[in-house]
Amino acid sequence: MGTTIKDVANEVGLSITAVSQVLNGKDCRISKEKRELIQKKAKELNYQPNRNAVALVTNCTKIIGVILNDISNIYFAEFAKGAEDVASENGYQLLLVNMQNRWNKPKSFANLLGYDSTDGLIITRDLDTPELKKYIDTYYHERKKPLANAGNGEMRFPSGNIIFDNEQGGYIATKHLLELGHRRIGCITGCEYTPLSRLRGYKRALNEYGIEYDEALVKVGDFHEELAARHAQTLYEQGVTAIFAFNDLMAYGVYRMAEQNQLCIGKDLSVVGFDDLEFSAFLSTPLTTIQQPAYKMGEASCKMLIDMIKHNTQTAEDVYFQPRLIVRKSTGRAV
Repeated sequence: MGTTIKDVANEVGLSITAVSQVLNGKDCRISKEKRELIQKKAKELNYQPNRNAVALVTNCTKIIGVILNDISNIYFAEFAKGAEDVASENGYQLLLVNMQNRWNKPKSFANLLGYDSTDGLIITRDLDTPELKKYIDTYYHERKKPLANAGNGEMRFPSGNIIFDNEQGGYIATKHLLELGHRRIGCITGCEYTPLSRLRGYKRALNEYGIEYDEALVKVGDFHEELAARHAQTLYEQGVTAIFAFNDLMAYGVYRMAEQNQLCIGKDLSVVGFDDLEFSAFLSTPLTTIQQPAYKMGEASCKMLIDMIKHNTQTAEDVYFQPRLIVRKSTGRAV
């Protein structure tokens, strides 16, 4: 068995109650010298608090739940890393639930968190399904649990929101291609449950240049390479000179198609991604993309949530992130 509070109390010659109050950070009439002695001895004995016992006493688990859309997508892995670094600095741990795009059965995944097992919740995708929204309303609003919403789409919660301007991102990605002279621009969107704000940006840019929106040039992807490569093949056969992919992973799929057809990215076909993943700068033809700072957004989400927990509130000021176009060699002038 590990070291207990009783062991620490025996070593310092104080009561279990006194030692417990100090180690659990409670206000008590114990001198500074004795506090320091207790903390020093606890460290020497490698005392680790029993989280279950602490939760019963303090009604605080020091655990933050995070609902991720798809952990195999590098964006969400980076987001989780940013959140985890902040959580660790503040003595919290993360409990991750990986939805894997399976929004048709959200409640079965969300219930893994349990309303008593976490102190708050971070969500990384819009709650488009009524079932998941109902879960959140019941277990985190009615039961007064704080929520940080990093869905980046249409939905806003009365609690804190981490907001990224997806529509503007779609707009500047498409406008960049239009400025290079491209007029037949294909688009590979995300899965059916994702918000369409990036698509609205794509449409807005086309409209500004007097180009009629062509639904045949828009394909529904799944944020992964394989399907994107197949869509890219179809779009290329439809005569597009450029493709805007809704994330970098799907842009990599476009690269795969180009290689199979012996096309030169940036010359024969221009490509713009979305996210600015670390790998995108190191491809054989570095990818032009929209920067969405996943790590910083994870940090901001966790900071927001911990602040709400500490102040026993369910409201926080929204935090805004703006997209930025990172121009590399995957885009060139239309031939």
